[in-house]
Amino acid sequence: MRMIGIGAALTVLLTAAPVAAVEPEAFLERLRAAYELMGYDFAFGPARAEGDAIIVDGASVAITQPEGMLGPVDLDVELRFSGVAEREDGTYTADALTIDELGFSHDGEDGIFAVLVEGIRMSDFYLPAGEPTAASSMMLFSDLETGPLSFTHDGTEVLRIGAITADSVFNPPPGEGELIDLSSRLAFEEVTIRTGPGKGAKATRAILGASEVNGAIEGTITWSMAEGRVALDPLTISFDGQGALELAFTFDGMTPEVLQTIYDAERQMSHMMSKGKTQSASELQVKVGFELLEKLQLVGAHVRYDDAGLTPRLLAYSAVHEGQESDAYAESLIGRAEELLANARAPELTQSIIGEVRRFVGDPRSLEVAVAPAAPLKLITAVSGAVNPAGLANMLNLSVTANGSAQTGDDAVR
Repeated sequence: MRMIGIGAALTVLLTAAPVAAVEPEAFLERLRAAYELMGYDFAFGPARAEGDAIIVDGASVAITQPEGMLGPVDLDVELRFSGVAEREDGTYTADALTIDELGFSHDGEDGIFAVLVEGIRMSDFYLPAGEPTAASSMMLFSDLETGPLSFTHDGTEVLRIGAITADSVFNPPPGEGELIDLSSRLAFEEVTIRTGPGKGAKATRAILGASEVNGAIEGTITWSMAEGRVALDPLTISFDGQGALELAFTFDGMTPEVLQTIYDAERQMSHMMSKGKTQSASELQVKVGFELLEKLQLVGAHVRYDDAGLTPRLLAYSAVHEGQESDAYAESLIGRAEELLANARAPELTQSIIGEVRRFVGDPRSLEVAVAPAAPLKLITAVSGAVNPAGLANMLNLSVTANGSAQTGDDAVR
């Protein structure tokens, strides 16, 4: 959920003139408090004002989680906030945050891993006066864009992303009323994966059929505040000559109040852990978990894979590795799946699924798993029904389809 708090505040920035220059420390403290609500602990370095810009020399960040704090990580960068202003109601706004480049490295047992991101820009910051809330955290900034991202292993680039973009649209825009709904899109463009160094490189090349593959990742999330309907529609991961994986889901019940409960619980658990109260933190985690299961409802979901050459290569490589003929290996896979499903004590469902798996293995084109309950289903009900797999499958309206046409729009999650 932390990735969803982005939205468009351009209209507000154009219509609300600043009333005073902003003190760097005051702006950064408001920003720090907003991120603290979401579980991030920022510490900013020395800051100075240059006109309507605020320049910050370095920062560190840690992440609050149920097990305690992760980090902190030092950021040896210059943060440049441009167009910083304060409105009459005490709201802070900023046109953008820009960072020339951001890099990390880790020297571990498997070698040196390093990440470098260039040209980071986050646009249209909106920091309302008063205590930050879950609703305001979703509108913290609107757009994100970066230049190339490079991930290296022992100096060899194994992953490159040409650009990352994220943008959100809020209804109404920040500062113009209570948030009704939002839509956020995230895209990783020009993704290149290379086999790189290591013992598994040869096997990876055999499975991929190349030393590098190219693709893209894109997803859109919509969120309606009234009923808390969150829909991923869809997330698509596709690579040339390999295939495409699509994930879509819709849930009801994720209201700003529920998100606030999650934020508050994470902070409480982290505080308990810092005081050595492990048992209390675990009990709170279980309590909040059950509350979420009671409030969230599954509307529908599906996972679909469309093959473009990866599956036959994977099956062929695995057969050779196991010392079997391809047909015999395929049959052994189907047999293993049948053994796993036998525990469900649902013979008709098992045979239906095995039939579709057999179709896919024999002619790998597409495989889709979908659930579409007749009415929104509370997650607590689904969890309770797990003791009866056949009944749960019927409750979820579970289906497995091989080599069928793709679902689109509302049909993908109903």
